[in-house]
Amino acid sequence: MFSVSSIYAQIGIDTFAPDKTALLELNSKSITSSSSNERGFLPPRVALLSNRDIATIVDPTPGLLIFNTSDAGEYPYEVSANNYYYWNGKNWDRLIYKSTVEEAVKPRMFYIEGIDRQSFTRNDINIPSGTPRDNVVKFMSPLLNIKDIIQFNSTQSTFMVNVSGIYELSAFVNYNPMANIVSGSHNKRAFLNLKIQVSKDGGINWINSIGTRTNWGVDAASTLKTAILLPTPLKLNKGDVVRLVIANPFNSTANNDHCGGGDCYIGNDLANNIPTSKGLKIQLLDYNIQ
Repeated sequence: MFSVSSIYAQIGIDTFAPDKTALLELNSKSITSSSSNERGFLPPRVALLSNRDIATIVDPTPGLLIFNTSDAGEYPYEVSANNYYYWNGKNWDRLIYKSTVEEAVKPRMFYIEGIDRQSFTRNDINIPSGTPRDNVVKFMSPLLNIKDIIQFNSTQSTFMVNVSGIYELSAFVNYNPMANIVSGSHNKRAFLNLKIQVSKDGGINWINSIGTRTNWGVDAASTLKTAILLPTPLKLNKGDVVRLVIANPFNSTANNDHCGGGDCYIGNDLANNIPTSKGLKIQLLDYNIQ
């Protein structure tokens, strides 16, 4: 049983004296005799399709409040289940709580590096004609994975994105092309591409997304040198897979052979203050908080 009273355009449910500043006051204490059985206010529960959804509720009016029940949409238009949303006239905005703000300021970062030597043969790096192959940079175990933004596959050395958003990626390898002249079998120069590749189909097909090129010149082509991929923003969706690769940008007709003095390698050099051989950093910059 409940009662409704109206006093000077104020409405009270289960109260005869709604607060004078309120248009509507709900009172649960008179419904039950026990405070342990009090009730709350349950707004309309709606499964939104995205934060731009105007089909589920046709022509919503600004200020309309609902409780969303679905995870739907793609970044940056997705909505999260079990959250209050209101229509601001253009899209559905989620109500923000203190815990949400605290969660937003926490860094979300993945970092992995290696100290091992990864060797490559001449056949790995060079090709007589056509486009030289990509060689995956291998890693063992991440040092940081704050908030689990990345799922690392140690077998394939690939990195799957767990949260859609804008990421910043950077990487380095310390590489020796072993290209010093030995009986004229190769050259005094070497070029190397360092690339971030992205797969949208679970690692079947790969797209070059970020890249840089480093070169070794005369009298330096058998020297460990750092190829650096500067921090670069990249939009990634949940389920995308990332990998780091190196490649010779030219085939052998361009006189850019590697590994003539032995296997090329990514490695460290403790004697000359180079403690690591390779590294990859992935940081989530912008996303919709779940």
